[in-house]
Amino acid sequence: MTPILPYDVFPIIIGYLQHDRNTLFSCILVNRTMSILGIPLLWKNPFSSDESYNMINNYQTALLMRTYLSCLTEEERKYLTNKGVKIKNYRKPIFDYISFMKEITICETLYDSIICWILMEYYDYTKERLNDIKNFEQSNQSNEYKMQYTLINSLYHIIFKKNKVKSLKISLYTIKFIYTIDYQFFMNTNISLSNLNNLIITLKDNNYNNNNEIIINQQSFEFLLDMIKKWCYKIKHIKIMNLLIFDNKRIPKIQEIVNQQKNLLKLELFTSSNQNNENIIINNTLKSLRDNNNKFLTEIEIHDIDFSDISILEGLISVNSLKSLLLSRCKGISIDNNYYILYNSLIILNRLIFINNEFSLEFIISTIGKSLKELKTNQLDEESSNFIFQNCSKTLTHLELEINLNVQNLFYNLIKNLNLNHLKINCYKESTGIILNDLGFYLPKTLKYLGLIGLFNYNMNHLENLLSNCNIDLESLEIYGSINYNILTIILNQIMKNKNIKSLIIDNNLNCKDWNEPELSLLNDISKLVIMVIR
Repeated sequence: MTPILPYDVFPIIIGYLQHDRNTLFSCILVNRTMSILGIPLLWKNPFSSDESYNMINNYQTALLMRTYLSCLTEEERKYLTNKGVKIKNYRKPIFDYISFMKEITICETLYDSIICWILMEYYDYTKERLNDIKNFEQSNQSNEYKMQYTLINSLYHIIFKKNKVKSLKISLYTIKFIYTIDYQFFMNTNISLSNLNNLIITLKDNNYNNNNEIIINQQSFEFLLDMIKKWCYKIKHIKIMNLLIFDNKRIPKIQEIVNQQKNLLKLELFTSSNQNNENIIINNTLKSLRDNNNKFLTEIEIHDIDFSDISILEGLISVNSLKSLLLSRCKGISIDNNYYILYNSLIILNRLIFINNEFSLEFIISTIGKSLKELKTNQLDEESSNFIFQNCSKTLTHLELEINLNVQNLFYNLIKNLNLNHLKINCYKESTGIILNDLGFYLPKTLKYLGLIGLFNYNMNHLENLLSNCNIDLESLEIYGSINYNILTIILNQIMKNKNIKSLIIDNNLNCKDWNEPELSLLNDISKLVIMVIR
């Protein structure tokens, strides 16, 4: 008798295929059960161009847009008619595909797909001609542009009306209101985004020469912010990217949206590294944290911020619930200016990522980082190494470092005195071989995972010395770099020698196409002994 899997197993299996559009499409053709389970995943984020998804071409996006437009209600169709846009009366689809849309995080793909549909429906573009288009701005004429934004407004209207979206990215170009009818279309309907968990705000201007166009974009964006402020109180993750916008004017609605979230867990703040003026929007967002009781905010990421203004650092340090902090390309913290603010903070960090900043890592380790469990940095120096050992030797278990010959001895002396179980190192090219040769002698006995990133300028002897000198019960090994037959042989011998190794991760995008039968045979032998992942 053929065994039958319980129904509860199928959602789990299908869930692993959510980024594989081709396989999901095949699954929904199997039977009714697979169709019901697969279609919501297939239509969850159809406009994504993330590398984890199978890419779709211009013709496919035009067909995708046709399906969505067939889901429009009479309310959206009336708006289109009043704006002079006529669409065919497509047959209603079996499923309400718009209700499956949970993520809109790639706005540009959405806009381009509408242009593809316009070209296909109104200009009789063939499949081949559509797929040949590389630059949509060049093919975007005035009439197409006006029609595009009317259709975008209609699509967002029904999406907001369904209130199913969990993750949303907005920008100056999300919606466009030119006439009173556009405002009324959104104001006179029961629409909402109360289920939103993730909000991305991108503030980027394409530097239009048309002042009227700039004003329309800004007014439309402000109206959208008003709607989000009205609807959303339960967002858990907010990401703000401010890239030279609005002449760096203040937009208090953004701070108000951030501060009214009762369950905010993560906040990401990005600015342009080339920005010369004060970034008022991002700075004010940080300052405003000081006046709010952020009980659940545990993770903050900050890029390209100047902390010279004491009130900015005070805003950050006021988040006593903070457990994870990323600082990248930041500046403005010094002993003379604002170090005392860190020193008096009640924050106890568990995780710190500290990359390319213009102040020392020791300022964080000696204050809010005394009990770190995870640290990633490319700024190891003697002072910070001493503070890590003095403050974190009993708590630090995960360490990721970029190292070169200048900090080689500091690195060795540090890791041998820590109770690490996870170590990932990225060697600069000229130092790879030398560091690998001696690394095995210094690895702590507690280590279970070792990641070696950037392995390019090295030979088989370097890796062999590392593994032979590695007298620990290593369970997982990850290698990113050049892998050949000799290297695979050394890895296989080590796995056979060290029975504790359970997994091998190889990130080998550079030369995996050069593998032949001998290399593939070795990989097959390795896969029989451990769990192996090749990326």
